[in-house]
Amino acid sequence: MFRFTIRDVLWLTVVVAMGVSWWIDNKRIEKAVTKAESEQRLLRADFEDRMTVLDEAEKGTIPRGGMVSILSKSTLPTKAPEKSKSPQD
Repeated sequence: MFRFTIRDVLWLTVVVAMGVSWWIDNKRIEKAVTKAESEQRLLRADFEDRMTVLDEAEKGTIPRGGMVSILSKSTLPTKAPEKSKSPQD
């Protein structure tokens, strides 16, 4: 039989805690990277759509008035406007 001292058990606890904290942090970073890549794809697609519209407008294949309405539509999610804080009397 092995005999473990309190010190051995404490060291084992420290090593396991470090490993678990590293794993949790790694998963958090992976999730953040995945989210950033997804947002980047949306931004790139929106940019390419807008550039296509501008190119077509330069060539004259779409009317100028139609370009404004097309460019004002965005595929990106919009954030709710922030509420202004007014002092209450």
